[in-house]
Amino acid sequence: MDEKKRANNARILKLLVEDLQVGDEADSTLLPEEMRSKYEVDKVLGKGAFGCVFKAKKTVVGRPVAFKIILPTKSGSFSDKEQRRLIREAKVLQALKCEHAVEIIDADFSFSKDRFYIIMEVLEGTDMEVHLKTHGPIDGLEAIALGMNVLEVLIQLHSMGITHRDIKPANIMRCPAPRP
Repeated sequence: MDEKKRANNARILKLLVEDLQVGDEADSTLLPEEMRSKYEVDKVLGKGAFGCVFKAKKTVVGRPVAFKIILPTKSGSFSDKEQRRLIREAKVLQALKCEHAVEIIDADFSFSKDRFYIIMEVLEGTDMEVHLKTHGPIDGLEAIALGMNVLEVLIQLHSMGITHRDIKPANIMRCPAPRP
């Protein structure tokens, strides 16, 4: 794909993502073309400055997944530096073995290199930002337990030489029951 076409496709993808709202039904058009027959997209779980997360399921076995799409920031393709950073992030997440961290199933660039995807387990519940806005502060014991869970993940990341630079309530899930 030539650079002009890639940049145009990136602009279209960015506009499509900007138009989405959390909870919206979605279809597979935002998935990399080679993944569209493998996953059925259900709805938008979240979105941020660089992409969005969909709830989807593997078509053959029906396993629900969270499908995160990351779009390039500028030219329609990822720079070498961006590619290395994304690959490193995916490898770190894959190596992270902690009951309080989401499981990574797969990650890669699309064949056309116009998006990066990470396929993860789906967590039931709400993120802490939504919970706090909806229900107000949590009680002290729950805050301590939640803080300990987050610290467990951060300690493991730190032992791997990684500093998490985006700790915020929107990136912490409040699940209804402990995960097995």
